Amino acid sequence: METNNNTILIIEDDAGLIELLNEKIEGGGYQTFCVQTAGNALDWLQDHTPFLIILDYSLPDMNGKEFIAAFTTNHRDSPPFIVSTGQGDERIAVEMMKLGARDYIIKDNQFLEMIPLVISKVGREIENENKLRLAEQALRISEERYRSLFLMAGEGIFIMNTDGKFIEVNESFASMHGYSVKEMLEMDLKDLDTRETVKLFPERMSHVLQGENLIFEVEHFHKNGHAFALEVSASLITHDGNLFIQCFHRDISLRKHVEEALKESELKYRSLIECSSDAIFCVDEKGQYKFTNDLFASTFGKTTDYFVGKSFWDIYDKEHADQRYEATKRLFLTGKGESLEVEVPLPDKTMYFLATTNPVKDETGKVILNLTNATDITGLKHTQEILNTTLARHEALLDAIPDMMFVIDAEGAIVDFHAENYDELYINPETFLHKNVKEVLPKEVADLTLEKVVSVLATGQSDHSTYSLEIKGATKHFESRYVSCGDGQVLSIIRDITDRRQAEQELIFAKEHAQESDRLKSAFLANMSHEIRTPMNGILGFAGLLKEPDLTGEEQQKYIRIIEKSGARMLNIINDIVDISKIESGQMEISISETNINQQIEFIYIFFKPEVEKKGIKFSFKNPLPSNEALIKTDREKIYAILTNLVKNAIKYTNQGSIEFGYSVETQCLASLQFFVKDTGIGIPKDRHQAIFDRFVQADIEDRNALQGAGLGLSITKAYIEMLGGAISVESEPGKGSTFYFTIPCNTGNTAQTITAKPTSDEDKISEVRKLKILIAEDDETSEELISAVIKGFCKEILNAKTGTQAIEVCRNNPDIDLILMDIQMPEINGYEATRLIRQFNKEVVIIAQTAYGLTGDREKSIAAGCNEYISKPIRATLLKGLIQSFFKNKESVSKSG
Repeated sequence: METNNNTILIIEDDAGLIELLNEKIEGGGYQTFCVQTAGNALDWLQDHTPFLIILDYSLPDMNGKEFIAAFTTNHRDSPPFIVSTGQGDERIAVEMMKLGARDYIIKDNQFLEMIPLVISKVGREIENENKLRLAEQALRISEERYRSLFLMAGEGIFIMNTDGKFIEVNESFASMHGYSVKEMLEMDLKDLDTRETVKLFPERMSHVLQGENLIFEVEHFHKNGHAFALEVSASLITHDGNLFIQCFHRDISLRKHVEEALKESELKYRSLIECSSDAIFCVDEKGQYKFTNDLFASTFGKTTDYFVGKSFWDIYDKEHADQRYEATKRLFLTGKGESLEVEVPLPDKTMYFLATTNPVKDETGKVILNLTNATDITGLKHTQEILNTTLARHEALLDAIPDMMFVIDAEGAIVDFHAENYDELYINPETFLHKNVKEVLPKEVADLTLEKVVSVLATGQSDHSTYSLEIKGATKHFESRYVSCGDGQVLSIIRDITDRRQAEQELIFAKEHAQESDRLKSAFLANMSHEIRTPMNGILGFAGLLKEPDLTGEEQQKYIRIIEKSGARMLNIINDIVDISKIESGQMEISISETNINQQIEFIYIFFKPEVEKKGIKFSFKNPLPSNEALIKTDREKIYAILTNLVKNAIKYTNQGSIEFGYSVETQCLASLQFFVKDTGIGIPKDRHQAIFDRFVQADIEDRNALQGAGLGLSITKAYIEMLGGAISVESEPGKGSTFYFTIPCNTGNTAQTITAKPTSDEDKISEVRKLKILIAEDDETSEELISAVIKGFCKEILNAKTGTQAIEVCRNNPDIDLILMDIQMPEINGYEATRLIRQFNKEVVIIAQTAYGLTGDREKSIAAGCNEYISKPIRATLLKGLIQSFFKNKESVSKSG
């Protein structure tokens, strides 16, 4: 029904008065639609919803009260209306106001002047009502979101009164204490706190009641009696004038354990330092000692306490003290340690040490201490070899860094560089080395570089910048970090961030796309809930009715058929969800193989014929190619899914007439086929021809009962066709039916064979197969019982395995097993890996994979792992029996002929 937010419907039999009303109303910015009878008004209201109705109480065909009764019989909600009459009867006014009239106007000399005022008043009332409704809806959504966060939070949350009685607790809080939510609501906080934390409860409560948000640690008792540590965040909340305490709990038992382990580790670290063969000390930026080990102190004949608070100049002469201080300054400036040979003059001798400085940084990365390990190298002759080895290590580290590096002096000259690949450089090294950045870089980039160099040298702090350059016709984006490297020079470390920038842009686009589709997905989830619950209602409801003791055989069969139909509907929904998920994540794959398209067309026709004929619809197909020329190379499963979806849609939306489907040869060279599915159903409006192929969208067509389903079928169909290199279109008109066309490329051949098999019953198949020894590898008890019931006629012995590991062991111990029914999703080792390991020692056993995944490509993965065939859950008994018969009847025949 079309909604007209500024249209006023005038129902008035006086043509002259209608003209005067039009002038008054349209001058206020409204449009009018006028009728002179109640019947004409009811017809117009079938397709339109006006902003307001001005209703004359006395009409030729019925009065206002009868009109309202006739309209509300077919419409749940009616537009607001006001009543006009030439009768000044208050009784009529009261009756019409009870029926929902917004106001009542008497046709006197003030009538035309009153009309705009009443319309304005009603408009304000409607606007206020809409605002109130939206506010109530927003409040409800907010409360639902809060409730969901409370219940689903990973942290333990509870709300208690000021006496400590629990008012609400979430599942996380209850489970971390070993209780159910129901049990906890019968308890209070004192039932959980240890004796020490109970003593602190009054003081903490007083702080919270004063409005403070407290964070503290407590010990609670678990239901099994053990105590564990929690971190609590408590705050005051009010509701309906009452005070409550809301607390968030986090289990910190592990953290406590780690803290104890850290203390132990610190003790071990201290012992390690004292036992080290190196002299170790720490100094700050001013050269003052913060720590020394015993070996360092004993070198000077002192204790460790002597050095704390003293500086280099208290220990060494000025020359040696200045050397130590310069090394410390370099470490604090560059953030890098170094190894150097130092001379230590003592009263009776001079010692030499290889000192290695290491920066100690805080959590922000700032250097706070210089930790030095000094190894005694007095008398050693290979000091230079050690230094060379250290230098080689540093050079290797530099070569391993993929970023470009440039050393720039204070004037902006490029004095050195490192680049893994010269193609990344803006210009050739011979052109820019030892030249100023202003000579080789664009002005904007050169000025930015010089600005950063000056800043780093002035402050000693690192800096960074981003910029873009045109390199070989392409725009490249770079990020540069600047750090001082001593001698008035700055090291610029440059990274190409072009790919990262592109990824960021793609992420922004993906976010916008996700927001755009959020509304459709929300609608889809609501519809999906309905579509899953509806067949579940049929399954669970009629399964319960089957327990009734007085059911007749006919009633039992009827209920079973309903359960089967509901189960098939649910399986179809699940398959659609899985397929659309794989398509959206890019995991859907194409599997090209030879298939006879005539056989697929005929199979679909036979499969759907009973359902179509039950509706009294004519059903036909068109196969123009001879059978020996109908062999094409394409994805057999996707062609089947495409045709099945389109035919099912045609059946769903067609209640009479005919359905025809098939294909035509589009070109002389048979490079492609055009398929069609034509019906005489309810049709689709032209403006919805594209929308029906969108994910989560169904065409807004007249027959709403026909729209059962998740709204994914045509979206999946379109995706499959495009993956196969084809295209889909639709021709449709409401009330006249629809025709879907799709064209796919194919490679045809004339190697098709016609195979005719004599039909046999299940009993014949079982009798033709010798009794087998069968292993059922299945961890689900219900599935195992179902499979055992289906295959019992084939078995001489059934073995069972609950895990992949057990399946392998049973096969090793029973080399005479004929058949393995291998579940793919099992504990310890999955079915794929178990099959690969079994094939290492048993090549002959027949393995049939069975899985509840049911995804496209699973059959190929099963065959690649070593399985002979694949069957998806829910398992159809006839299909499983047919597979067993096909394997072991042929095997028996070969054995006899040999």
